[in-house]
Amino acid sequence: MEGIFLLALIFALRALFEHGKNPFVSDAADLNSLANSYAAEGHYDLAEQTFNRLIRAAQKKNGPDGIEVGIYLRRLAEIKMQRRDFAGAIPLFHRVVFIQATNLGPYSPDLLQTLNWLAQLYQGQGNLDAAIVMMRRMIEVHSAAYGDRNLHSAPVWHSLGLLHHHKGDLLSAADAFRHTLSLLESQSEPDQPELALCLSNLGKQCLCGGRTSVAAISFHPREDC
Repeated sequence: MEGIFLLALIFALRALFEHGKNPFVSDAADLNSLANSYAAEGHYDLAEQTFNRLIRAAQKKNGPDGIEVGIYLRRLAEIKMQRRDFAGAIPLFHRVVFIQATNLGPYSPDLLQTLNWLAQLYQGQGNLDAAIVMMRRMIEVHSAAYGDRNLHSAPVWHSLGLLHHHKGDLLSAADAFRHTLSLLESQSEPDQPELALCLSNLGKQCLCGGRTSVAAISFHPREDC
């Protein structure tokens, strides 16, 4: 009886392997759920190990640039960002951008969140030039996907203006704030707080640049330049 059971088990395992299923290894969905559970509980080392395992399996299945690889890489980069391992997260996000652009197109809206994370990470490191490059890439994606006058790009233009301001590039900052203002004013009912903030920042650039006549119209100064 035991011999019959053992033979049945062997045939069952052989059938699973022949169909590409390893009964001793969890499938991708289970591993992904497990990795996310580890991350939610703060077990970041285990989460990273599990995502690295998923990445290797996806690379073997679909090649190094498969979209599934990008999905797991982005999640791994997010965990590194949570751990404040910014130096480890940045190259992973760049890899994700490449994979997303390869599979979805260079102007896919799916790139926006990844580019935004890169901009934030670079800004946190004090690398304003690299952050500006990421912001301008986001504006290109917004323009290609939704048109030059889409309102969703207004916050990106505003953030770009702030980056230029922190760099001391007042002309570029003022240009970015003017673009933001133009987009906000194109609405039938502009968001008043956003409009006021943009006017304030634009006026600040004009004051710092010595253009007081323009600044008097758009800005009541609240702090020194």
